[in-house]
Amino acid sequence: MSRAHPIGNPNVRSYISIAVPFADAARILGAAHAVGLHTEGWEHFTETRADLGAAFAGMGLLVETPPGVAVGIGPSPAE
Repeated sequence: MSRAHPIGNPNVRSYISIAVPFADAARILGAAHAVGLHTEGWEHFTETRADLGAAFAGMGLLVETPPGVAVGIGPSPAE
């Protein structure tokens, strides 16, 4: 369920849940990698990096993106 944050009303918090649909889409589309951005520190998102990790558990697709660290994304070493 996604609710837009009403402009001008900072007291209303949106609850955005995307981890499971994102993991499902990556699996269905045969993605080689999945990158979750803005998973921490955004108070209008209710899911955490741990939630995203749980949705992708065992898939081997989720690219780790530590804050402030440049991450390269490319073919897997086996490719």
